[in-house]
Amino acid sequence: MKDFNYALMLIKAGKYDAARDIFEELLRNDPRDKDLLYNLGMCHSELGDPEKAVAILSECVKHYPNYSNAHVALGFAQVMLGQDAKAKDNFLRALEIDPVNSYALRNLGGLYGKENNFDKSIECLEINVDKCVIFCDS
Repeated sequence: MKDFNYALMLIKAGKYDAARDIFEELLRNDPRDKDLLYNLGMCHSELGDPEKAVAILSECVKHYPNYSNAHVALGFAQVMLGQDAKAKDNFLRALEIDPVNSYALRNLGGLYGKENNFDKSIECLEINVDKCVIFCDS
């Protein structure tokens, strides 16, 4: 799995094109690998191709419906496409799986703010901050 770890290093370095190419090559041998699907979808979001990200991440959540972060990533790509209702559904699904998923809370809070539902926005963001304080103090 050397190539996979190398691709993750490329992501950390902001080299999404190179990481994408590695993930795509690895996916040819294992087209249902959840980590490959998730990271490839994330690369496409970072590269400004949310349509491709949605397609790949939809495949990921189809095969791994309890993968919380994949729902968040799918929702993020859907927001990029202006599909806020679908995105909200994915953020809420992520929170059903993992009620303290900080990425889901932050993105859902942002969506509620966009809808001018500031009470719910603040609620999501406060839960996220409280979670951070608990983990940071540990």
